Amino acid sequence: MEQHNSDYADRRDAFAKGGALQFALREVQGLLRRPGFWIVLAAAIAILVVSGPSDTLTRFNAAERTAYWATIAFSTFVTGQFATVLLVRLIRPLIGARMPAIALGALLAALPITAEVWLVNFVFPDSTPTSAADLAGLYGMCLVITLAIATIYDVSSPKAAETDLSPAHADVNGNRFLKRIPARLGTEIVSLQAQDHYLEVTTTKGRDLILMRLSDAEAELAGYPGMRVHRSWWVARSGVDGIETAGDRMTIRLVSGTEVPVSRANRAAVRSWVSG
Repeated sequence: MEQHNSDYADRRDAFAKGGALQFALREVQGLLRRPGFWIVLAAAIAILVVSGPSDTLTRFNAAERTAYWATIAFSTFVTGQFATVLLVRLIRPLIGARMPAIALGALLAALPITAEVWLVNFVFPDSTPTSAADLAGLYGMCLVITLAIATIYDVSSPKAAETDLSPAHADVNGNRFLKRIPARLGTEIVSLQAQDHYLEVTTTKGRDLILMRLSDAEAELAGYPGMRVHRSWWVARSGVDGIETAGDRMTIRLVSGTEVPVSRANRAAVRSWVSG
C-alpha cells in the first residue's frame, strides 16, 4: 500500500492540478445533467421553505424564503461537490487512507462554502453573522453539509453494473495492458480516457492514472471487448449503458453515468457495435 501511494504521488506530480480540476468539473457537469439531482434539490428547497429553519419562517415571506433557500441549497451543494471532489482527489494520493482524506477535504471545502453562505446572507437583511461565534457556528453547519456531500459522493462513486458481457475472468497473463492496472482495480475495465501523457483508467472498482498513450493501450487491448470511440476515449462493451443523440451530437452513456463523446467518423460503427 505504501509503495502504491508513493508511485501514485510521483505520477501525480506533473499532472495532479490539471487532472483533478478537469475531473471535478466533469463530476459537477455530470451531476447537473442528472434529473435525480434536480428532483432532490427541489424537494430539499420545499422542505426548507415550509419548515423555515434559522428563523427564516418569521423573517421572510414565502417568496423571500424560496429565493433564499433555493440560492443557499443550489450554491452550497454545487460548490461542495466541486470542492470536495477536487480536494479529496488531490489529498488522497498523499494520505492514502480514504476516510482521513475525505475528512480533511471536507474541512477545507467548508471554508469556501461558509464564505458563500455569508455572502448570500449579506444580501438578505438581518441574516449576516456579525461575531466570531456566529461565523464559527456557520462554519460548523457548512462542515456538516460538506461531510455529507463528500460521504455521499464516496459511497456512490461509479461502480459499473455486472453484465453477461463483462470479462470478469479476463486473462491477465495473456494481456499486457491488464497487467498495468493496479491490482486493487481488478480487470473489468469501463473506460480509458486520454489526459495529456496519461490515461485515466476506470474499472468497476475505481480509477487511477497510467503513464501511457491511448493508441498503445488500444493495441494491447486488441482481444478485450471494447472500442475506440473518440480520439480521447476507449470504452469497454460491458461499460456501455446506451447511446444518446442530440441534434448532430452522439454520446455513449456508461453504466457509471459518464457520457462519452463519439466522433463523427465512428458513429455508424458504434451503433452497430452497441446493437450487437
